[in-house]
Amino acid sequence: TETPLVSFPVRADGMSPGKLEDIHHAIDMPEWLTRPIFIVGSDPLSLQWLTENHDVLLRHGAVGIVLSVNDVSTFKAMRRTSSLPMVPHPAPHLIRLLQTNGINRYPFLLLEHGDVLQDLRGQFPAGRDIGSGR
Repeated sequence: TETPLVSFPVRADGMSPGKLEDIHHAIDMPEWLTRPIFIVGSDPLSLQWLTENHDVLLRHGAVGIVLSVNDVSTFKAMRRTSSLPMVPHPAPHLIRLLQTNGINRYPFLLLEHGDVLQDLRGQFPAGRDIGSGR
């Protein structure tokens, strides 16, 4: 199935749902990343992560990239269950950068200064800004 900008199914080669091996990841981010982004798929682990972290992601203006989704209807179902902005896209340049830095699992939050966080519980007390301002 195709939309003007995306062809389904969406797949990011070499990326899969799961726990990050190392909980402390930081990568040298390009200047274009100006706000936090979250990386998810349409798998059960990603959907649970989105639900558990929805308030933190929303509070800090994070936007999402859905790296793995089979079809438009599955993506639309994700959008109906979350008010977070997200787009389906394999993001090949970003994925290459992440994989070069040993990151091949999702879901996670990528901060504009390069921190990669999977467990957001207790990381950001209400009112604390997670952005770095570079």
